[in-house]
Amino acid sequence: MNENDIARSVRIFFAALLFAIPGQVATAASPTALVEEVSAARTDVMVMDMLEPGHVIVLAGGETLTLGYLTSCRQETITGGRITVGRVESTVDGGQVTVKMVACDSAQTVGSGNEAGAVVFRAPPNDKVALQAERTVYSLYPILKTDAAVDTAVLARLDRNEKEISIHLVNGVADLRKLKKKLARNGYYRISAANRETVFRVHATAKSSEKALLSRFVAF
Repeated sequence: MNENDIARSVRIFFAALLFAIPGQVATAASPTALVEEVSAARTDVMVMDMLEPGHVIVLAGGETLTLGYLTSCRQETITGGRITVGRVESTVDGGQVTVKMVACDSAQTVGSGNEAGAVVFRAPPNDKVALQAERTVYSLYPILKTDAAVDTAVLARLDRNEKEISIHLVNGVADLRKLKKKLARNGYYRISAANRETVFRVHATAKSSEKALLSRFVAF
């Protein structure tokens, strides 16, 4: 076998490897599930934690965990058993699962917020058609989460001339319901902190009473 044959064989091998495990590289560092509720205090998992595919959680009998899948808008309430996080749903052994589909932005991915200054508008801010929101929330009180090491973010409305709002973050999270910051239906907003920012839209059917974290969640 000459050098060309060897090189060709190597290329075929790696191409076959990639097709045999589709999406593995893309999802290796991309969380797919959001911890929405935990019935008992734990040290390995807490509310608002983001879990990657393959993450394993073992629940004691009677212990309950609620997971929301960003990619499928699937909300799972799991009681007992061994949970393995997947891409769109969990694998549960020895436990009980209750499933509910909720309104969410299934295109949202964690850690995909732009660097500050990267969002460009090619029309005046009051032109909603030109505002390309990267996220959609279904609550008038979103929950904002960033991986930036900051305790303050800035919230700006883009489709109307309103004063920017300083948002206090605790461990990178701000619950606008707790902060009593109600947003407007059909409103377009930019949330930014340090070198992270994203633009999101509040859906026309957004509710004040929405409880599902998936429906309220904005990562930036």
